[in-house]
Formats: sequence, C-alpha cells, structure tokens
Amino acid sequence: MRPKPSFSVTRRPVTIINMVVSFAAAIIIVGTVNYLAARHPLRVKWTQQNRFDLSPLTAAILDGLTNHVDVIVYANRDDATALHTSINGLLKEYAYRSPLVNVRHVDYVRDRQAALEVSERYELADRSPSDLVIFDAGKRFRLVTHQELRDYRTIDHANALLQGQREVKRVGFKGELLFTSAILNTTSGEAFKIAYLTGHGEHDLESEGLQGYSEFRQALEEKNFQVQAHHLINDGSIPADTKMLIIAGPRHPLVKEEIQEIDRFLQGGGCLLLLFNYNGLGGLTGLEDLMRRWGINVSMNVVDDIHKLMGSDLAIADFEDHPVTTPLADAKAGLLMFLPRSIYPLPQQALIQSRELTSQGIAYTSTNGVTRSDLQGGRWQFSHYRDRRGAIPVLSAVETVLAPTPSARSPQRTRLLVAGDSFFLSNSRIQQYGNRNFATLAAGWLTDQFRLLQGIGPQPLYEFKLTVPDRDLKRLQWLMLMVLPGAVFAVGLIVWWQRRVWIDAWFTASPPFQNRTPERWLEKAGHELPSFLDSHSDRRRSCRLCVAL
Repeated sequence: MRPKPSFSVTRRPVTIINMVVSFAAAIIIVGTVNYLAARHPLRVKWTQQNRFDLSPLTAAILDGLTNHVDVIVYANRDDATALHTSINGLLKEYAYRSPLVNVRHVDYVRDRQAALEVSERYELADRSPSDLVIFDAGKRFRLVTHQELRDYRTIDHANALLQGQREVKRVGFKGELLFTSAILNTTSGEAFKIAYLTGHGEHDLESEGLQGYSEFRQALEEKNFQVQAHHLINDGSIPADTKMLIIAGPRHPLVKEEIQEIDRFLQGGGCLLLLFNYNGLGGLTGLEDLMRRWGINVSMNVVDDIHKLMGSDLAIADFEDHPVTTPLADAKAGLLMFLPRSIYPLPQQALIQSRELTSQGIAYTSTNGVTRSDLQGGRWQFSHYRDRRGAIPVLSAVETVLAPTPSARSPQRTRLLVAGDSFFLSNSRIQQYGNRNFATLAAGWLTDQFRLLQGIGPQPLYEFKLTVPDRDLKRLQWLMLMVLPGAVFAVGLIVWWQRRVWIDAWFTASPPFQNRTPERWLEKAGHELPSFLDSHSDRRRSCRLCVAL
C-alpha cells in the first residue's frame, strides 16, 4: 500500500487563501486599534513627580483658544546645560490639550537654513545664538529665553564668601508660568502700556544712533509691551492705563508739577524704571529728592572699579537675590556700565515719609570699588570726606504695598528700579553682556506681568546625587577592568571545553560513525592519514578535520 502524501496539490490554494485572510485580518485589527487609540486615547503617567501637569487655569486658557499659536523651540540640542527635557515635555502637554498649538523644533547649529528663516522672521540677526522659545500668533510674537525659565536660589558658602564668589542653584522651572503668559499676550488684544518720559534731555526712543534707545524699545515690544513717548507738559498727566514709567538719563531739571505728577503716579500703584548717568552731575534734576522719599539715595559721584574692560566701562557681576538679577548671575552674564553713579538703599529710619517699603541694592561692584566725587582737571578724583571704598551699589530696587483707595479696592503694589547709568541700555551697549536680558527682566518684574497667573507656580527641579567613597570607587574600577572581562573570558573557555567534549562523544557514540575511522574519511576525501597520527587520541582529534573535509 502506497503511503499517503503529506502535501497534496488541492491543499495549496487553501493554504494561500488562509495566508491572505490572516494577513488581511491582521491589517484590519491593527488599523482598528490605531483608530480607537487616536479617537479615544488613554494616557498613563509613569513619572513619580507630576512635572508636566497643567494647572486648571492653563487648561481653561488653552480650551478657550480661538487662534492658532505656533511655538518654535529655537535651541541647540547638544547643549547639556539647557532645559530641553522640561521644555519639550511641557510643550507636548500644551499641544495635546489644544489642537491650535503647533510645536516645532529648530536646531540653529544643525539646521542652518531653518535657523536663518527664523532669524529673519523674528529679527534675531543682531543677537548672539541663544536658546529661545518663540510664541507666534500671527500678528504678535513673544520670545522666552532659557534664562527666564529657571527659578534660582543663591547659596553662600563660607569659603565662597571669602573669595567673593557665589553659587547659584536652580530650584524651579517656570515654564508653565511663562508659556501661558506668552500665549495670553500674543492672542489677546491688550498689551502692557509703558510711558517713556521726554523733554529733559533723555535718550531718544526713536533714534538708531549709538546713544539712541530704539533697540531698547524693540526688546520691550518683543515682550508685548507698548512703549510710547510722553511729555508731561505737552501731553498732560500720565494716562490711567499706563503700567510703567521710564525715565532714562535726564540732563535738565524737572519742574515742580512734573515731580508731583510722578509722585502721584507712584502713589497710585505705578512702577518706575529710573536711569541716571554722569551727565546729570552738573545739577540736581529734582528726581533725587523724590527718590529719597521712596528709600533711594542717588549720589553725586561716579563709581570706579578695578574690573574695567576699557576706559570707563565697568563689568558689574556681583548680584544679590532678586528676580531681576539672579537670572543674570546664573547665566554668568554681568552688566556693562559706563561711569555709573552710586545708588544706595536707605534704611527704614532714614525715610522722609513714613511708609512700609523694602529697598535693597541688587547690583554691586567688586570689593575694590571706589566712588569719586571731585572733578579736577577733567578727571574724577577721590575725596576722603565724601567718597567710599568697597562694594558700591549701582542698582537698587524698592517695593511697597500701598493701602487700598476708593478707585482700587485691592492693595496697590508700587515698584521702583533705579540704576546709576543709562548708557548701558543704549544702542551701543545693549547687546553686550546681559544688558538686553536686564531690560526685559526689569520690565517684567516692575509691571508684575504674572499677577493674573498667581495660581501657576514654578515646578521644583529635583537633584539626584550618587556619592561613592574612594574605597568603593576603587573596587568599582577593579570590577569594570578585571572582573567583568575575566568573567566573559571564563564563559568563553567553558563553552569551548563543552563543545570539545560533545564532539568527542558524538563521534564515539553515534552508530553511523562508530565504524567510520579517520582512514576511511581521509580515503574518501582523497587524502592519506599522516604517519604521526598513530595514537588513539590523535585519531580521535583527526575526526574533527575529517568533518571539515
């Protein structure tokens, strides 16, 4: 009886049909699963800390978006010190929450063509390459730097203090606060209004010359500030919707009515950025007495320091804990000032008007600083009666909470920032050191941009450190250099020995090879057995050669 064939001709079409149906079913199942996952996604978070959870306020703002917002992460991905993981993770949550948020990445080191297009679109050609997050809603855009995204805490150590150094530690990530604020500013129709005082020899806001302030104005407009020149005599009182007043380098005195109007503005909760310079030493402007009433002493001198770059340019890099200067300290970006005047904060008991306020110096020279108040022969000289030596403050800040008024039921917050130099924000110097970043940080702090987003706080940054003692470190080195390679070598040796024993046993015990002597294998292959293979062990080893032949 003939055996039944294991594979008949009639089964071949059935097998092909089964394969086609199985393949189609697999495609349908995969497509269905992906469709359901896209329409009804299920997200599971594996992180221990909820780093990228959006606050209810941010979620409500994203749900109410009606305009498209393009977010461009303009950064060098190879920079290990940047916050790429935190930024990308948070922006993914924004894009997932709202389909109107579109996120894309541009590496200005690798993708030069795309970086050039972004630089031209947002006028970044005058800047040195730096990491930015750009929010573009069509008619408006806003730039957020990586320095702004960090929350800092300054830690003084005994040894560091003796050397005049300071360690700045990142403790938080302010991404949600700044990103939500940027979306609000670019999609809403209102901008923060700033009045720029004119009529007393201040820097020209429209001028593109070396001493002009056109680049300063551009830097503020990038942060959604609307800067308008204002003349108190010709234009009248400061408008009620003005958030901030800027006075940059006045050379001529202000009249009494102007001083009163500025004081009224501050009493009503307004904020002031006041920048003096050495040109005002020819006489008082009237602002000096006003500042004394608000806790600031503007001295009639110039400041010198051993840390000079060239001529009278001073590098200011000693900062106190403050929202304006601490980001500069972390970025190691000091301020470049030209012949600044000393700006001292006054203690509470020295105030002319009794009010609760906080004043502090936030930027100092080094401990080798000195003030000079005597002008002799065209040069400023040190006076033993009026001048000082040591760390000299050139930038001070004041903050106070005023009592509620009938027009404003909630307490008003007044903030002042007074600097001894105004040339460091002019077109000739604003791009140097951290001067441009200072301008935007100062405007953000003075206007309290994030007051409406008080429910959004910085996310903490966690540090995980592994401390290995020297003894354990040496053991670890021996383990990596000797033990692990030795273990691999030992495993290879054991495998080789086992294979050798197995081959010998196979040739000895297998029935098909029991009568297959080396002579027969070699004879079949057309070779003769060498004369030195006369022992049984030699014959057995030659079996391996026979298999190869």
